[in-house]
Amino acid sequence: MNNSISETTDKAAAAAAHPPTVHLLFFAAVREQMGTAAREVALKPGDTPLTVAERVLGSARSLLFAVNDDLVSADHVLQPGDRLAFIPPMAGG
Repeated sequence: MNNSISETTDKAAAAAAHPPTVHLLFFAAVREQMGTAAREVALKPGDTPLTVAERVLGSARSLLFAVNDDLVSADHVLQPGDRLAFIPPMAGG
């Protein structure tokens, strides 16, 4: 029984030392604003593309969001290890 308690404690300590993250990808004007094409951020319980955008960028400013290469809604719940892309509106003619 002590091994089970020890293993649980070790897993909890490891999780606290290495919180779950999401990999952010920035494109076009967002990349220019951030000064980089990619960044890792800690994932908080219940995080969505909108909550991460507000935390990292300050606002969502009409962005589209893709998670693991699929377009998603702003309220899509993120999972550890997801790739979240911030895609600004496109202009064309």
